[in-house]
This record gives sequence, structure tokens and C-alpha cells, in this order.
Amino acid sequence: SFTQWGSLKQHSYTHTDSKFVCSYCGNTYKNPNSLASHIRNVHTESHKSMCDICGKEFRLERQLKEHLAVHTTDRPFVCNVCQSAFKSKKRLRQHSKIHYKIE
Repeated sequence: SFTQWGSLKQHSYTHTDSKFVCSYCGNTYKNPNSLASHIRNVHTESHKSMCDICGKEFRLERQLKEHLAVHTTDRPFVCNVCQSAFKSKKRLRQHSKIHYKIE
């Protein structure tokens, strides 16, 4: 069940053949919010975030945040099995799979 009207409306697009087409590149999306997000993140320059250390630009703030780890020696994400440490949660998750590999 959906607690908000907007969520239900967005979900309802999955049950239609509606296509929302990007006028810049022709990519298609099932709902208008996905199209708007695509245009904002891919086709607009104004929302780019820049690393203050090396000048590299990122379309998403989250990408900049992940990138900043390359400029530090901190490894705050520690494996609770073998104590290996990683700069990102993503790398820790990838590593953790070795401990639970099913053969």
C-alpha cells in the first residue's frame, strides 16, 4: 500500500505503456520524475560538484563524497570478520562477500 499520493502516482506509471523521452539524447523513462532527474544529472552543467582538492567534477553530490576518500588515508569501514579496513562502505560490502561465499 502507498501512504502518499505521489508514490502511488509514480508507481501507476509502471502499469502503462507511457514513455517519457529525453529531448537531448532520446533515452526513454517510465515516469516524468525519472526523466527530470536524468536531465538534471546528465544534461545540465549548473548542478556539477567540484572537488576542492583536485578540481575533478561530478554530476552527483554523492559521487563527489565518494571521490573525496581518494584524498585521505582514513579507512573507517572495518570488516567485522577479519578487521580489514576500507575507505568506502561499497568496498567493504564487496570485500565481505569473500567471507560468505557459498561453494
